[in-house]
Amino acid sequence: MKLVSSKPVGQRRVYDIEVADVHNFYANGVNVHNCATDGGVSVIKDDGTVVDWLTNGGSMRAVHIEDSLIIVSGGTGIGYRTWGLDFIPTSDTNSTTFFTDTLWSASKIVREGSVNNSSMNKVVKIGEGIAFPENAGASTNNKLFLVDSTDSPIGYNNTAHISSSYNTGWMNGDIKLATLSDTDATNVTGTELVTNGTFDTDTSGWTALADTTISLSSGSMLVTAGTNSLTAGAYQSISVESFKTYTVSFDFTLVSGTCSFRVMTGANAGTISAASISSSGTYTLTFKTSATTVYLNFLYYNASGQSGKFDNVSVRLAESDRSVNGNGLQVFGTVTKTPVATGADLVAYRGSSSSNYIKQPYNSDLDFGTGDLCVSFWYQTDSPSSNVAQMIFSNRGTSLNNFRVFFASSALSIRVGSISTGSVSYTNTGWSLIHVVKRSGTVYTYINGVLMATQSDSTGNISMPNGLWVLGDGVSYFTGHSQVSLFRISATAPTAAQIAQIYSDEKVLFQDGAQATLYGSSDSVVALAFDSDAELLSVGTSAGRSDFKGLRRVNNTTTAVTTAISASNSMIVEQ
Repeated sequence: MKLVSSKPVGQRRVYDIEVADVHNFYANGVNVHNCATDGGVSVIKDDGTVVDWLTNGGSMRAVHIEDSLIIVSGGTGIGYRTWGLDFIPTSDTNSTTFFTDTLWSASKIVREGSVNNSSMNKVVKIGEGIAFPENAGASTNNKLFLVDSTDSPIGYNNTAHISSSYNTGWMNGDIKLATLSDTDATNVTGTELVTNGTFDTDTSGWTALADTTISLSSGSMLVTAGTNSLTAGAYQSISVESFKTYTVSFDFTLVSGTCSFRVMTGANAGTISAASISSSGTYTLTFKTSATTVYLNFLYYNASGQSGKFDNVSVRLAESDRSVNGNGLQVFGTVTKTPVATGADLVAYRGSSSSNYIKQPYNSDLDFGTGDLCVSFWYQTDSPSSNVAQMIFSNRGTSLNNFRVFFASSALSIRVGSISTGSVSYTNTGWSLIHVVKRSGTVYTYINGVLMATQSDSTGNISMPNGLWVLGDGVSYFTGHSQVSLFRISATAPTAAQIAQIYSDEKVLFQDGAQATLYGSSDSVVALAFDSDAELLSVGTSAGRSDFKGLRRVNNTTTAVTTAISASNSMIVEQ
């Protein structure tokens, strides 16, 4: 790279640059310009000096500067990532102290795979955080992704996903589950789609592939490959609705070899989603497809003589997990969905008996042990004096691994591990944000950002071998008196300041007429701009421009945005 000349323009300088092998060049910062080459990133400062930044990924394919924030996407190997610094380097560096690999993994912002360079100029800085298309760096750009670094230790950022059909609210740190965040008020009913998944008396309903034997073994289906088998297995076809989300769960007992479970469009043909199985345990898989018939395949490849046992195979309509983990929750019975307020986008979820609830099958991500954790949700009841126990969530645990919150007699009862916070008074009939946080062996209960109870728990060992029940647990009722929205679980304990900020930012979504999504039906974000004076984020899609104040959409247009948006001093220009 060669600096040819510089010309003053007001308080800035415009540089004519002669560049060899520059992959992409974006200049959007104040007093600095930048380019990416096979050697890394070069930042040209206002005084003409050049600082090089190597991200250990090599072959940088795109670079973007937004004020003091530098975002780059990589090239080969580990370079297929998004990296960032929140400062302009003063000398040559390979530092990734702000957006380190650990931080981005913890906040689940790493984008692996094919890099779409054009998406990099859509990154904008908003206060102490950033906004960008959720799949920035991938082949398509979908949904809006927000990162808030205010008062956040490294790796503890709040993140949020906003699409045309849901808003997750703030997800803290190492998020494990984010659900009950839809805007579709249609009730959902879940029924079991698998025929004979428990193998109580036989293996009927399942078909063996060639050179495979299936048999009943101690209440499980034993699948055994023949001595000359290259591909062995058992399958069953089920009917599903196009583009609906479903979750599969099953128990596996290893006998020999390595098995693969695949949801396919045929018997051992056309993979939709897959999971490798190498040890005994409970497995889950969430899928969505355009097909209306799918095949559940338990397969052994190059499998001569290998075998394994399968039991409790289940497929149900799922409530989506909007975190990066994508572990859907199965619907049992009928779950009622209604807007959280008149004219509001977000919906609330409620059951009406012990038969109507949502359950996530066993998920090892929710085995927290003695470590930190946080569960948060918005809760409302129209009968605060009710004596009926409203089981908000439960792991059906016993003794030290118990983890549950229920409401009864104007109080929340909370148990985390070996301790109970006792009764936390709850008399508000409006919406309230509940946080239950375990931090360094102490359990804290917050209501609407305010600390209400503290208990020590030095021995609790939280696990969920029986799965996680929400809106009841199949035993205790979650009646029509109560409803829940924006349910989240994290392996990170947020700070008190973060909890207060989350409450402040989210409470506006529970007001009459609150809009929470991208306008229209398009999720493809083509342009972003942030007006720091108005504190307004403008997001452009083919449906129009959506203007956000925090997490709430406060305005929209209906003219498609095709190229760019610029915003300053409450004036917005789009193209």
